[in-house]
Amino acid sequence: MIDPTDDPDVLSSGRDGPDGPGWQPPRWYLRAKSVVDHLSSGARITVIAVLACVTVAVAVPMLLPRHVTHEHPAPAVAAPVIVTTALTRSAGTDGVFARGTAAGRNWRLAVRDIADPGYQCQPGVTLNGTDAVPVFPSEGLYPQTHVGSPAFIVPGSWLPGAGFAFIQVPAGIGQIRVYPSSGAPVSATPVTVTVCGTQFHLAGFGYRQASQLLIQAGLAATYAVPALLSQPLPTLADPQVDGVWQSLDTMHSQLATATIATGRAFGLPWSIKVAFGTAGDCFTLSTSYLDESAADPKAERIETCGPISTPQGPDTIVALPLAFPADSGVGTGFAVSAGPGTSQLIALLTGDGAMIVHPVVVAGREYAAFFVPTPTHLIQLYWLAGGRTTTTTMIPQYGYSQS
Repeated sequence: MIDPTDDPDVLSSGRDGPDGPGWQPPRWYLRAKSVVDHLSSGARITVIAVLACVTVAVAVPMLLPRHVTHEHPAPAVAAPVIVTTALTRSAGTDGVFARGTAAGRNWRLAVRDIADPGYQCQPGVTLNGTDAVPVFPSEGLYPQTHVGSPAFIVPGSWLPGAGFAFIQVPAGIGQIRVYPSSGAPVSATPVTVTVCGTQFHLAGFGYRQASQLLIQAGLAATYAVPALLSQPLPTLADPQVDGVWQSLDTMHSQLATATIATGRAFGLPWSIKVAFGTAGDCFTLSTSYLDESAADPKAERIETCGPISTPQGPDTIVALPLAFPADSGVGTGFAVSAGPGTSQLIALLTGDGAMIVHPVVVAGREYAAFFVPTPTHLIQLYWLAGGRTTTTTMIPQYGYSQS
């Protein structure tokens, strides 16, 4: 997700842009540039032009940057986030098997049923009650790690600079040690938790996101964690990584798939599909609109994976824009985790428009989806569930929001 509003970095004035000596690019610009560097030369020209326009568009009047002197020293670099992991010897009744603090905030990992009430039980690990990943017994399935089956998550803007992980370890492993490239080693004791009639041997820990990790299980087994797992960065294939667990479990990346919405706009059909699994809640908007700016015009589509919500956690809204910026395309799709018992969603649009959307059930979870054609915008959502109404105006243009 490339969003100029998600970063507090100071932007320069309009005259001190990327070519200026004093320009300090914000993180969203660097992420975008890393994507551009992997494009073909033709595509790169187009995207660089977009980035230049975005930079000018978000520039606001501010004090001009000053050269660093004794009188004007360089601004202090933010201190690395402090992440602690508490020693846990047994799981709580709520399934919590690891806990600690990060930047002064409490965090906890738990394993519990993440399916809506009344549907088949599905074990999943959650971070602070949401952002789940389904889990399955993995004894002996990942011999390449020698330590078990690890998974990692970066919460992003909720807690920048921190990451969290858990490992399903083989029976008989009494302790794991994590050696980060910066900071003190972390010890974690695997605990046994039973969910949905299945036992899991789990150890969890937190870490500084910038650290390279070496995991030791028992006395000899070690695993050097690839950065793409513990420090994921957005790519063209996976533009959204915050809140989505990274693991080696590709066997369960798509536990269930279904079309959750279809319709027509400008006389042409569109559809939105969901794929639920260890890769997250992945949504695909497919249309019959042709990208006529391309040398080989193809039907426009976009895929984005978002966090898996839990029945007790916040609902997730995932935006599926067909262009960047969104207003330059034919429209934006939205996919919503509706939550248990939701009978319908009401989407309020600009121009006094509204849509009523009915959720569908996929893998014991409720989803709703719809398409908003340009130039209309979604401005508010209502959830109706059992006589209770909740609402939000936190509508994402890209990526996702939770409420």
